Amino acid sequence: MQSREDSDREIDPRHAAASTLRYNRCHTKTIGGKKAAKSFGNNTPTNKNMQNKLEVTFAGDHIRVVSDGDKDFAQSVKLWNQVADLSNQHDCFDVLGVANTRSPLEAIEGYNQGRLLSDLGIDDRYRIAWVELDDDARDMAAFIGSVLANRGLRGQLFDTVEEAESWLLRKDDTAPFRIVK
Repeated sequence: MQSREDSDREIDPRHAAASTLRYNRCHTKTIGGKKAAKSFGNNTPTNKNMQNKLEVTFAGDHIRVVSDGDKDFAQSVKLWNQVADLSNQHDCFDVLGVANTRSPLEAIEGYNQGRLLSDLGIDDRYRIAWVELDDDARDMAAFIGSVLANRGLRGQLFDTVEEAESWLLRKDDTAPFRIVK
């Protein structure tokens, strides 16, 4: 197993912020010779040029999410917390998400989306229409869709906002999460 110092020397500069994020979230501290609980440390990557946009609003008949930029688990927590709060506040469980992802979640973070949504009370009352505008991030969005389908959530991944809105507002589909090409 490599030491932390060895692995730091091998970090590709393009991935330094993500590597720092993973280390900060998973580092186990030793206090008084005993291992303490995992420290979640600073959940913000150190890349100061990263400009993310997150808007979660009530649009009258659905919750609208706009998420641009780099993705990490901390941002997912923030996003889905806001969705759950607005959904409960307005008794509205239809969600339209439009993402333009520069850097997608890691696979384990994608897998953990199912547990996150479950922990926040996002369940089979919800219908999620999601659009990933970045082709490079679409595979991760499809993977997350599969995770959510396995947990019984209803939704679809779409190519365009128009298709997603049309499906969401029809309210006639009760199938689990799937990908529309």
